[in-house]
Amino acid sequence: MDKRKLMLLVGALIVAIGTAFAARSLFAGAGSPQAEAAAKVPMGAKVLVAQRALPVGTIISADSINFQAW
Repeated sequence: MDKRKLMLLVGALIVAIGTAFAARSLFAGAGSPQAEAAAKVPMGAKVLVAQRALPVGTIISADSINFQAW
């Protein structure tokens, strides 16, 4: 076995050992996460709606629209 092939084999062995240690620390390092109290879920999104029928060309003002739960 010539020197070049031997160096390639040693390099591949070092990479394999490094990968094995990285995988071991990845899987063994973190335990299962602790459960947290669930935050209150909002009832739904609020959407902007018209308070009355608006014909085409109506200029929209603050009194013609309102936020409402979806």
